[in-house]
Amino acid sequence: MAPKKQPVLTLAPLVFFALLFPGCAHFLQPQTALPDRVLAEPKVYRGVYHVHSKFSHDSKSSLKTISKTARRAGLDFVVITDHNNRDAAASLPQAEMPLIIDGEEISAPDGHLVALGTGEKAPEVKDSAELIAWIHERGGIAMLAHPVSVRNPWRRMEPGTFDGMEVYNFAHELYPANKFKLMMKAGFLTPHAFLRSFQKKPEASLTVWDELLKHRHVAAIGASDAHVHFKFLGFSSESLLLLFQAVTVNVIADSLEEKPVIQALGRGRSFLSFDVRGIARDFSFTAAHGDTVFDMGDEVPGGGTVLRVHVPQASRIRLISGGALRSETEGTFLDYPVTEAGAWRVEVYRDGKIWIISNPIYII
Repeated sequence: MAPKKQPVLTLAPLVFFALLFPGCAHFLQPQTALPDRVLAEPKVYRGVYHVHSKFSHDSKSSLKTISKTARRAGLDFVVITDHNNRDAAASLPQAEMPLIIDGEEISAPDGHLVALGTGEKAPEVKDSAELIAWIHERGGIAMLAHPVSVRNPWRRMEPGTFDGMEVYNFAHELYPANKFKLMMKAGFLTPHAFLRSFQKKPEASLTVWDELLKHRHVAAIGASDAHVHFKFLGFSSESLLLLFQAVTVNVIADSLEEKPVIQALGRGRSFLSFDVRGIARDFSFTAAHGDTVFDMGDEVPGGGTVLRVHVPQASRIRLISGGALRSETEGTFLDYPVTEAGAWRVEVYRDGKIWIISNPIYII
């Protein structure tokens, strides 16, 4: 369910001033919560990934504010990714909801890399492969941050031993945008209307991801890259709640605990959604082979397998493999008997705009 529309604010000059600075979205809009959180189906958890707290040099958000805002947004978990430190770990709020996962966004030799599940700060290294090996030795996962961004792209995509990549990063979508048009939209539209008008399909990163999927498993994730850069007398020009509503990650995990959630992210047992077009937690993409049902991230034998998609609202459903469209329908269901090997994934559209991007099921 979409949040209620908010009063239009005419503070365009201040918005334009904020946009002159580097960073993520700057919006002078009041923070309005989503409706009360609807309990998820068992083992499906909705959260936000790539969030910077006051322990990053370019963010002012306290962990208490992050936790409170996540509850208002109806989230089950938040993944903190402060720059080159794990200082937040000692100060995480003690609360049942949401789960706060502490990670690290590392300035690696080839770009920015997010490490989750290592339990310690990453060392300084001269080779990205060495860093990824260090993460894996500690049972963690390595995810590329904004790998095709105009700022800080990942410079050595292959052969690559990373576990996944951000196929959408909200903050880095803003950088190449026309600043005047962006300022006008941010100043005169409600947050709900702004997101609907601004967010688009991440064509470049999906192209890179599809090419990687031809060779190996690579998990996809959607990143808020949320910062609050400025605060003055407790006031900020940036809406943390809006940033949390920009893109969410829905994870299929055994329990709402750090280790199962991180493992699910690394395996690709998740999908990302742009919730301004509807809460997508009831989306499913599975493969039926005999009496066994497989989920995203799984390997499945090809013979006699049926791929099944269900969406919570009538939409355009597209089934993709090898970067090519293989099947398409309008409605809430798609069944597709598959015999060809490869990574098969789903895109869902509402009103002609991207809504959901799934991780693949791998037919072998």
